[in-house]
Amino acid sequence: MNASTARFDAAAPAFLDDPATEAAVRSRLADTAVVVEVRPMADLDAFAAPLADLARRAVVANVFFEPVVLKAALAEARHPDRVFMVLAWADRQRAMLSGVWPIVLEPHHWGPSRPVWFTWKHDSGTRATPLIGPGAGPAVWAAMLDAIAATGRARHLVLPTMMDLSGLLSDITHAADATRRRLCLLERHPHIVLGAISDGEAHLKSAMSARRRKRMVKNRDDLAALGRLEARVYERPGDVMVAFRRFVELEGAGWKGRRKGAILTKPDALRFFLRTVCDLAEAGQVRIDSLELDGAPLAMSIVTRSGNAAFCWKTTYDEAYARFSPGMLVVMDVTRGIAADPGMAFADSCTDAGHPLMAHLWPETADSVDLLVDLKPGASAAAFAAARATELGRRRARAALKKAYHAIRDRAEPLRG
Repeated sequence: MNASTARFDAAAPAFLDDPATEAAVRSRLADTAVVVEVRPMADLDAFAAPLADLARRAVVANVFFEPVVLKAALAEARHPDRVFMVLAWADRQRAMLSGVWPIVLEPHHWGPSRPVWFTWKHDSGTRATPLIGPGAGPAVWAAMLDAIAATGRARHLVLPTMMDLSGLLSDITHAADATRRRLCLLERHPHIVLGAISDGEAHLKSAMSARRRKRMVKNRDDLAALGRLEARVYERPGDVMVAFRRFVELEGAGWKGRRKGAILTKPDALRFFLRTVCDLAEAGQVRIDSLELDGAPLAMSIVTRSGNAAFCWKTTYDEAYARFSPGMLVVMDVTRGIAADPGMAFADSCTDAGHPLMAHLWPETADSVDLLVDLKPGASAAAFAAARATELGRRRARAALKKAYHAIRDRAEPLRG
């Protein structure tokens, strides 16, 4: 065991207050065929290659846990020393990974000295689904839960925005049951997705009403009447970076820029996206679709790829042409592009169900789930219910504050003009 992991062995897991329980956890870690270690995310370079390999094989792809994305995210983390990686190796030679789970310790999440582990991601990431290899199943989840518990840092663990696909929720539930841990669903969020399609035109025809399709054809014709209309795709690294610059300028000129939500208005987000898009482009994992009039972009969409999945990360448009629905036109082009790629089995819109644009083009949804796990085996139902109530109460309070903030901002918006 390396030095990065060894320091956890000296930790005293206060919540594993029964010596027999602690011994059982450590015995499972020693006896399982899965080798698990918890290492600082700062060690990422040491396991970047096997991590990239697992990202290509994962049963549920997640571009936000690609090594280049994690490295860019770590550079912007407020407390990088609290971010760790749970690595589950398929064998004792540590030749291939079966599971990877980035986690972060929030030391005062429920109040003074009430730490909680979270699956970790950058604020600009939309999914926090751990990477699990084919055939890994509950055994890998159980070993990773034991390893997190053995750190002694926190008793509870929250998994936010984990996609409920390919049996992942069932596997972690079985793992919790097998290790006598309590697990519950905190929230379920439907997201817009696109399943495997081979004919983009056929999909759009079935997804959109005849009236909307007719209007989109007319909008494209009307734009073409104004000048040279082109649908372009940027995929070569140099071209991607030029297109990305145009993307952030277009986004910054719109409502997101006015509300300080655009990439250009947030230095940390700009650094993160520049680094991520550049590195993914070098690996051939980015395309930027652009609908252009006389060379000027009307709408653009950044699509990233991981394994057999595409992620429609960001879309923006020129509000001066809003009546032509350029955002919808460019996502129609994106849909055709995804359908034309035989390696794509799934696409994530990175938007919630009901999104005013994506819902009209991709009618399918899939759930992501927020889970709470008590890392102490055999914990009482009452104690777990109290922890669940604490987390849900905190979420309700944050939602109320956010709603109040947006209400005040919306009232103040006309005064700024």
